[in-house]
Amino acid sequence: MPRMATTSLRATRHERRTLVSVVIFAALVFVVDVLLPLGVASGVLHVGVVLIALRSTSERMVLGTAIACSLLTLLDMPLSPGPGLTEWWKVIVNRGLSIFVIWVTAILGRQRNRAAEAQRRHLSELAHLGRVKTAECLAGALAHELNQPLPAVALQAEVARQR
Repeated sequence: MPRMATTSLRATRHERRTLVSVVIFAALVFVVDVLLPLGVASGVLHVGVVLIALRSTSERMVLGTAIACSLLTLLDMPLSPGPGLTEWWKVIVNRGLSIFVIWVTAILGRQRNRAAEAQRRHLSELAHLGRVKTAECLAGALAHELNQPLPAVALQAEVARQR
């Protein structure tokens, strides 16, 4: 199998595993969030789901995960047993902070992934330039080694002709 196809196949498997991990972990966090009273800040655990999604190279997966986690954090409110001993305003602030942290994690994580990809590209270009420079030096050395004996042979031939 060609190298490009193998790399693409590995990337597809990696993306699929990441998606499965995201769905399972998001469902687990949602169930825990629904079972606990609204006063408990368990919605923040959705940040872990976003961090798992950031293993993917797909911006759409990260964006979709952040949207899904935000919606799950809000959907928890009508499904939970109630605010417990916490006032409603604290519950709303808590949910708002959870959504804020989810989006900050998604945005900063994507920026970090883009920077890492740019660094990989630059390192690849730098390695290519190093190989080109090495080939250039090798070609120059070879040309010097091949051209150096030619004038000596021509001089010897001229001397022999004159004698």
